[in-house]
Amino acid sequence: MVDDIPAHAAAYVQIRTALHKIETRTQDGTLLVLKGHLVLEELIRAKLDATLQDPAQLRKSHLTFLNLLCVARAVFGDVKDDSHGEPKSMWDVVEAWNTLRNRLAHRIEPTDTKQLLGRIVYWVPDWKHELETEDAQNALSVVIGILIARLGELEVAGAK
Repeated sequence: MVDDIPAHAAAYVQIRTALHKIETRTQDGTLLVLKGHLVLEELIRAKLDATLQDPAQLRKSHLTFLNLLCVARAVFGDVKDDSHGEPKSMWDVVEAWNTLRNRLAHRIEPTDTKQLLGRIVYWVPDWKHELETEDAQNALSVVIGILIARLGELEVAGAK
């Protein structure tokens, strides 16, 4: 059992600390960021599939999320929101969500989460931009809901 390992073994202490941090992340907004990313990716793929003549070719390419996002930007054009003053690109919010997801998924102690959360929670400006707060899931849920709605409304730029 892990607890039987001598506490003075620095490597084991670091491992235990890392595991504890990973376990507690399911109690904050981390899981919502990870699962929300999957939802965003599926929606973008579905919208592109509905637009392309041969969507199998796109799936065959195994694009990264960022590559897929660039294709979606090219196909659908920019989607701006100016409901909170300065116009904000929906795609910039999705890109920030992707960057945050990558930091959370690939680092035990991610950095710069406040800056990324500030870019993501554009529609919830009074939130403190901390993933570890009780408000994290509420603010992220609002944003993912808005992004889902906006992605659902996408149409090919110039199409009638």
